[in-house]
Amino acid sequence: MSRAMMRCDVSPSFVFSFVLAHTSATYNTMSDFESTVSLSSSSPSTFIQSTIAMAESPSTRNAGPPFDDADADIIIRSCDNVEFRLHKTMLWKASTTFSDMFPSHPLPPNSRNDTQPTSRDGLPITALSEDGRTLDHLFRLIYPVDNPKLSSMDDVRSTLEVLEKYRVDAFPRTIEQTLLKAAEAEPEAVYALACRYKLRSIAQTAARMTLRKPIAVRSMDASVSGAEYRRLVQYQTECIRAAVAAVQTFTWASVDVRRPAGGEEPVTKCQCRRHGFAQGAGPHPTQGPSWLMDYRLRCCVALQRRPVGTTVMERDLLLSVLNAKVCQDCRKWIPGPFKEFSKHLAAEIDLRMMEVKRASQSHPVLF
Repeated sequence: MSRAMMRCDVSPSFVFSFVLAHTSATYNTMSDFESTVSLSSSSPSTFIQSTIAMAESPSTRNAGPPFDDADADIIIRSCDNVEFRLHKTMLWKASTTFSDMFPSHPLPPNSRNDTQPTSRDGLPITALSEDGRTLDHLFRLIYPVDNPKLSSMDDVRSTLEVLEKYRVDAFPRTIEQTLLKAAEAEPEAVYALACRYKLRSIAQTAARMTLRKPIAVRSMDASVSGAEYRRLVQYQTECIRAAVAAVQTFTWASVDVRRPAGGEEPVTKCQCRRHGFAQGAGPHPTQGPSWLMDYRLRCCVALQRRPVGTTVMERDLLLSVLNAKVCQDCRKWIPGPFKEFSKHLAAEIDLRMMEVKRASQSHPVLF
């Protein structure tokens, strides 16, 4: 078959009918369609090009309440085409960057290089590089509305970045509360963010929360810098040293660990093998039964990995005492007085941790 025979002439009316049939779902009425494309003045080729351009242009959607005010004076569009109808005054007061972005006399439309419309309903449109979710978090922190729901560390990171980028004058209390809550599960990540954005109190709290997890088996957050990592390790080392010292010496005890709760003289009927303390407390003999010394050593090992008061009250440590071979006199003492003793020991360890914290606040090397 020759090329001439394969040639097919398509009339303009056929092209128009075909395109109209395939685009009719987009328009509710013929008048809507005609208002978009002028049928009387456009050639078929121009009409087809216009239709393709409209099909390829991304659709926009309204952000919805509370960012759809009828009296808004600007539209902010995200990179994923979510439009926020806002008030310039609110943005100006919260952000110096927004003050610079929205001058009193905006640039005329023909001075912009946007392919999308530069205004809608008489309101100027400003496109930003952040997505709709991030901008929603930002504007909820600026506006007097419900706080944003920052459900993940990614939300927290992106919100902190956008707050810094647009030079919001102060980090809202919401961010601090969210970071403190997140630190319970991811203290290292929160510590890194707090150091990055100079949130000193948050960094100290997050550093303290890192002690609650086993230090030796935990990997650090990748965003922590070398200097921040060294400061954190130094703080953890100081806490371990202080916690172990509380167990090794027992100099903090107000009574001998074998003295009954009523304050009578130390029990002398104990038949257990006894060992001396490194240091004792008060006028009483600085000795203790072997099972207590074993508990003490176990606590020192456990505190190397998790230097917090609750460590000495862990189930495995207490069971080691209950299952130990002890004399009848000690067997009577373990269930009650010993449990109280372990609580006092835990409180003393936490007190030592607070002393390390106070020292770190005045020590520039730590925080």
